[in-house]
Formats: sequence, C-alpha cells, structure tokens
Amino acid sequence: MAGHEEADTKICLHAKFIESIGLRGDIVIRASDTDIAVIMLYHCNKFASKLWMDVGISAKNSRRYICLSSIHQILGLQLCSSLPAFHAFTGCDYTSSFVRKGKVQPFAKLLKNIEAQKAFNEITCEGLLSGDAQTTLQKFTAQVYGKLI
Repeated sequence: MAGHEEADTKICLHAKFIESIGLRGDIVIRASDTDIAVIMLYHCNKFASKLWMDVGISAKNSRRYICLSSIHQILGLQLCSSLPAFHAFTGCDYTSSFVRKGKVQPFAKLLKNIEAQKAFNEITCEGLLSGDAQTTLQKFTAQVYGKLI
C-alpha cells in the first residue's frame, strides 16, 4: 500500500486490509467524493463486510450514511462494473462533463441500455474498446443528446 499514490483507490485498499486482518463488521468510509462511491460500488462484491459511505456535515444537518452494499445489490453486478468507465465518460476529476447534461440524464439512459452497460464494463475491466462497443457508445452519446442514429 505504501507505493499506491491515488487516494481515491487507496481507500478501497484500506477497506480490504481491514477485512484481511480479520476485523469484522460494517466498514464506514467518510468522504464526499463521487469518485470514491463509484470505486467502492465497483468493488462491493469483493467485500464480505457491509460498506457504508458517511457524507455531508453535521453542522448543517446534512450528514447521512449511504449503504453502498444495498445500492450494489439493487443495481446489480453488471451496472456497478460499468460505473467507473461511465463516470469518467460523463465527467469526473479529470474529464469534463457533457455540455448541459450532467450525470442524471445519462445515468437514466444507462439504466435502460444493457448494451451500453456492457460497453462501459468492457472499458472498465479490459481497458480496451472493441469496434462493437465503440459503435454502442456512439449511439449512447447520441441518445444522451436526443439524437437517434
């Protein structure tokens, strides 16, 4: 873990370390970064412990605990596996987002589009994009902007 530089993914390593030394119980991650939620949802199926995210601030009465394990169970493995590539595709710390589209509308489209989920999963898991997946994501992008191809 000492050589791992990215804080967002290092949190996942720390959580896994907690399980590996035999500590049992729920794991709570205090963070407000969407990147961390996406990474943890992607890895949720590798944890025996229930994963929670502690977000918000007490002073403004906005502090909440979000059960990432429950979200993973509801969304399913395929959709959660596609989230890292989808998150990068629609805008994150290092890419700009779709103009005036944000994440909600593209995510709603992703929920209904199994082929797009598979294409994003391909990018996430393999780091490559086949010709079929490229065509699928071109169609997905057109759908996000209300264009049919």
